[in-house]
Amino acid sequence: MRTTKRALALTALVAANALALPACKTDSENQMLGASIGAIAGAFAGREIAGKKNRTGGTIIGAVIGGVAGYAIAGGFGSKATPEEQAKPEFQQANKEFDAGVAAKTAGDEQAAMAHYTEASRLAPEQPEPYNNQGLIYLENGDRVNAEASFRKALTVDPEFEPAKTNLQKMGLTA
Repeated sequence: MRTTKRALALTALVAANALALPACKTDSENQMLGASIGAIAGAFAGREIAGKKNRTGGTIIGAVIGGVAGYAIAGGFGSKATPEEQAKPEFQQANKEFDAGVAAKTAGDEQAAMAHYTEASRLAPEQPEPYNNQGLIYLENGDRVNAEASFRKALTVDPEFEPAKTNLQKMGLTA
């Protein structure tokens, strides 16, 4: 319980510092800032929650999850999509599926989250976020092979997608 309280306190401290930073000028800057802050907060929280026996693993997984969460909050699904792409009914449904996946994952239902991410990627295969989030679920469950494949699929779709690059680097792989 004490460890959890410390992790939450560290996360709150990082988030409070983020609010004090000046606003970024572009979506890309916002996403990178969100990913960075999320990764730092997640690393601290993961390290504390994992305990002494698995601090390194907890730090890595916490950083990856926090980084992606920060990126998603700052940029969201399809942040690089054009207004024309965003206006398509398939894109809008994919966005709903992606959000449902995030909600399911938050609620602890990884199977439903994977189904929603799969549907989002079917509807909007040019968006990297669903592939990346699937990779995170695989990684959390110790499936490094499928995690890597999902992160690489996100990079195939968008070679500049920083969360997938970061996730591969956190796994000790090159992007």
